[in-house]
Amino acid sequence: LKKSFEGRNLAGNLYSVCVVDGELTEDEKIVKMVRAIPGMSSAIIIVMSYNTDKLRMEYLRAGANAVIGKPVSKAVIYNTLMSVMGRKLSVTRAKVKSGFNFVGKRVLVVDDNELSLEIAKSEIKQSGAIVEVAHNGAEALFKFTTSGVGSYDLILMDIEMPEMDGYEATKEIRAKDRKDANLPIIALTSISDENMSSKTKEAGMNAFVHKPINIKELLSVLNGVVY
Repeated sequence: LKKSFEGRNLAGNLYSVCVVDGELTEDEKIVKMVRAIPGMSSAIIIVMSYNTDKLRMEYLRAGANAVIGKPVSKAVIYNTLMSVMGRKLSVTRAKVKSGFNFVGKRVLVVDDNELSLEIAKSEIKQSGAIVEVAHNGAEALFKFTTSGVGSYDLILMDIEMPEMDGYEATKEIRAKDRKDANLPIIALTSISDENMSSKTKEAGMNAFVHKPINIKELLSVLNGVVY
């Protein structure tokens, strides 16, 4: 990979985008090596099956523009390419009228149930987002509080959790004196309650979706919240 970039660089004709199989590289060092080439401004997209939060962060810190998981759908690769190239996106995984798009967004998913977490992560990552997780409200509050302003674009918050439930965690986040304290927080629930809408809004949540997450339902809700 490094030799390919060096050859193109010497010829004065850089690649616009390089899509790299993450399993072909030992670690993020190859990205750093490519970024160190004088004049190298190509976008680098890493594609990998072991798409963990830690690996994503390592590649992004090393200089990758995006990290997406396998298997890759046409919509995800197209949207990712358009995003890193700074062009208008026109394709989304789910067909919706307005334009909330997960590509490049940082999403914090909060749930004490490992199976629910895995389902949510899988659904959201396939839409091109960078996903982090927390296992209860206290951990979510800690991650939000210790992160930089604007680190998260969206929080998906389970309601019933040990240590600190979703309602309390949301209230604590909303009370923080920082510009991103009003970011969208969507409740996750498996409870059938006719008062769920009023309960979540009272806690400061923007809306709620049912578990297990269905990406079309989530997009529909987000389009009503964000736009």
